[in-house]
Amino acid sequence: MTPDQFIFGVQGPTSLFVLEKATGEGLRDIGFSRSRGSRLGGVAVRILRTGISGELGYEIHGPAEDANRVWSSVLEAGEEFGLRQLGFRAQPVQHIEAGIATNGLDYLPASIVTPGAPTQFRRRPLGGSFVAADVADYFRTPGELGWGPRKRIPGHDFLGRDALVAELTAGGPARRLVGLVWNQDDVAGVLTSVAGAGPMVEQMEIPRGDGPSFDGVYRGGGLVGVSSGRSLSANLRATISLCVLDREYADTGEDVVVLWGGTGTPQREIRAQVVTLPFKLDNRRTDVTQL
Repeated sequence: MTPDQFIFGVQGPTSLFVLEKATGEGLRDIGFSRSRGSRLGGVAVRILRTGISGELGYEIHGPAEDANRVWSSVLEAGEEFGLRQLGFRAQPVQHIEAGIATNGLDYLPASIVTPGAPTQFRRRPLGGSFVAADVADYFRTPGELGWGPRKRIPGHDFLGRDALVAELTAGGPARRLVGLVWNQDDVAGVLTSVAGAGPMVEQMEIPRGDGPSFDGVYRGGGLVGVSSGRSLSANLRATISLCVLDREYADTGEDVVVLWGGTGTPQREIRAQVVTLPFKLDNRRTDVTQL
């Protein structure tokens, strides 16, 4: 996280058991999105319940100089529970499966236009077929992402309240976050273009790219949305993505077309079907008192 602090994620149905063994204490008092201090491998740490994989899950926060000791203790405790070490490229795939839009990958923060923009957003080039007229085209409102109040705005004042009121007064956000399941034959056509005749289409990183990529989504030849986070999910045996889609086309079962390939490269139309998020059951708020 920083030169001084580490974050380790322990995710999955047995994550609680792993960390209770590693810390030597019960952790079932930690509610979803809550944290408290503990000790692990003799090191003072903070345990945060997150569920970023769409499953029961936790983060361990602690001092960088003790990271190896904590890591080794977690691995030792997790051996009997089948703990596996997965790289960073696995995490964004889990986000898509769980229907979680990720800052800097599925949308850009408004802070990107300020001098204080995080360096990670400055260094990553934007990929995909979507051509923005303005950087704000990469922003998303809380309503579009399904976050925040949908029927009534709280009475107290807060930054952005007027914008939320205006959106709600207009009948809700003009776009909704949905899932797309990409046509397998069309995806295969992209992957095999390197071996066939004709133009070689821009390839798809597997399981997904490590930077932000936005593709135009069309219906009847008109742009109706923007797809992001294209991932090959081994769990679902499908290529999937998130999409902010005009609400008149956002019903489950609607057919759309994703334009694959950056501007100036050979492009392919890939059929896709709209599905309701999440792609898999959301287990983040599992009742741990029953485990």
